[in-house]
Amino acid sequence: MNIHDISLEDKTLIIGPVGSGKTTFLKRRYLEYIEAGWDSANILLLVMNRAQSFIWREKVDMKVPGKVVRTSFFGFVQQQLRKYWPLILDLYPQIGHKDLEPVFLSFEGSQYIMGECIDKRRRDIEFFAGVAVPTDRIAIELTATLSRAALAGIPYTHIASRLKQASSIDTLFEQAIYDEIAIILKDYVSICLEKGCLDYGLATMLYCEVLLKEEQYVKALRKQYPILLVDNLEEMAPAGTDLVETLLQGSKGALLCYCTDGGYSRFYGADPEYALAKISSLCYQVELSHSYTCSEDMFRFADCFSHSIVDKDAPLPSIPDSLQVEWDIDVPLRSQMIDELKERVWSLIDKEGVLPQDIAIIAPFIDTVLECSIMGYFTDRDIEVINTSRRRRAMDNPYTNAMIVLACLAHPSYGVLPSQKDIADAISLILDMDPVRSSLIARQVVQEEPYMFPPIEGPKWRERIGFSNSEKYEYIRRWLLEYIAASPMPIDLFFRRVFLEILITLPEVYENLTACRQLIDTAEAFIHSLTPFGAHVDIGKEFILMFMEGAKQSETMIDLEAALHEQGILLTTPIQYLSTSRHRKVQVWCDIRSSNWTPRDVKIFTNPYVLSKLWDELRPITSEDEELFMRYKLSTIVNCLLKRCGEKVILTSSQYSSQGYEDEGILANLWSEAMDNRGRNQ
Repeated sequence: MNIHDISLEDKTLIIGPVGSGKTTFLKRRYLEYIEAGWDSANILLLVMNRAQSFIWREKVDMKVPGKVVRTSFFGFVQQQLRKYWPLILDLYPQIGHKDLEPVFLSFEGSQYIMGECIDKRRRDIEFFAGVAVPTDRIAIELTATLSRAALAGIPYTHIASRLKQASSIDTLFEQAIYDEIAIILKDYVSICLEKGCLDYGLATMLYCEVLLKEEQYVKALRKQYPILLVDNLEEMAPAGTDLVETLLQGSKGALLCYCTDGGYSRFYGADPEYALAKISSLCYQVELSHSYTCSEDMFRFADCFSHSIVDKDAPLPSIPDSLQVEWDIDVPLRSQMIDELKERVWSLIDKEGVLPQDIAIIAPFIDTVLECSIMGYFTDRDIEVINTSRRRRAMDNPYTNAMIVLACLAHPSYGVLPSQKDIADAISLILDMDPVRSSLIARQVVQEEPYMFPPIEGPKWRERIGFSNSEKYEYIRRWLLEYIAASPMPIDLFFRRVFLEILITLPEVYENLTACRQLIDTAEAFIHSLTPFGAHVDIGKEFILMFMEGAKQSETMIDLEAALHEQGILLTTPIQYLSTSRHRKVQVWCDIRSSNWTPRDVKIFTNPYVLSKLWDELRPITSEDEELFMRYKLSTIVNCLLKRCGEKVILTSSQYSSQGYEDEGILANLWSEAMDNRGRNQ
């Protein structure tokens, strides 16, 4: 069947490489349904993530008269659970609180609750006694493990046994860790369900195990959404595929897109093979072959190169002379690499006429040194750098640091003491004071019990503060004392007051507005998550502790939308580059000698390979298996990156990492041999 012969009543699966026009046709087909008289409220459009949803919104929404039902799988699950919560309560008696709708836990909220379950067991029964991993790290890994299992349709009660079966640990003491994992997960699931609180994994579990198996619900769902459109089916987890299969069986028209050069999300729960096996028999198939995002030579090279990563016996392909691949930056020190990288990118712009928005700098890990160096260099040249990986600690932003420091000072009952440096940074910002004087004042603050801005006494102290700053200093001191004397307020409302009454007048407040809003929104979500757990939880204190211990700020819709619209050099990681569909003409790969390109995914508390439908459950994961998994992951990422590069790939590396260790990752060896073979046997 030709793509142009597909009728609105057909159920069609379009299979093709990246850049072959699948999504473009899907957008056109959506508008054709609208033009044919279909109500947009009856068309369900499933996309991979929020970034893709924004791209759709720009191209489609303005042309649609009604509401566009466009969502990711998890967004759809949340919406359905809210709508049918009374039915869930009837069908699933384990849920204790019978409220009108569930509470969806924020990332920070679920991490906190899991951490409490772990800490209680560690205190009472000495769980994980031989594991040198902090509780907050275990909590993050176990919540992710729970979600991964739910997306694969694996009951949470099977998680520990799967991890145990796959483990090569032999001693009874070490094996006991997995029994403890099972108890922790049971504790966590029980307390969340008792309170009617759901994280990503629990929401997915309830939807798939309860609603999607209820005949009357499925009948109503098919009636509401007779038309189904799906983009990036290959990046869908089995739970999402099961939803698509259910809808397809009763749909009056459907169009699904499957990219043969995708699957990079499989390491986060996607299962392309499962999706294709489930959906193929329900649809006509149309295959596309031509890609518009890279040349035919690049396409063939990407396939051969990625294949040789997995198959160590396969010969590495030569790089055709037609491809622009260079590796001129390979220096001893990483600082040298960063300096030369900046100069090379500037040369692209200044001498070769490449637009900043056509350049992506891709690193396996973006640390502060790389980010600050690149952003500072190009900011001095009036060129924007968009860092899509920036999820900094709240304490790293001067405005949110000031908000948290003032929260500590205003709530002495928390018993949370900020560092003298954080206090000095807050004073320097609020009073526009140099580091030396702000450090002297901070020293006085930490000598007070509890910490507090001391009163101005004598001309020397006033001179140290500065006569122009004395009035504002006194205002902040009185503000804190008056707040302490009154009844405390929820921490999100406190942050709003600090912003509106203290920070709003500062000169760069609007440049930091998004960071402040992130902190306020995250605090509000944290409060909402933990409110069902009762008054014994000091929510404000726990929130402050979490962020002072290094919690990252969550990405907001505003933050994401701004990044998608800004024009400038893209600083990103491989997965973030691929998941946002922002293809650039020039890719600059950083640190290709680094082992960060091939991180170890198999850990004590998580193992993506056994938490999938592909694992046979018959034997442990060996070191040979791990290497194969690692190579397969690298192969997929490299293939996807190359096929999303329009013109040029620039490789950069250093022999030693920032910590002084010799970098010996396999990616550099592969590229080295391919570069040596350049132009041969063409």
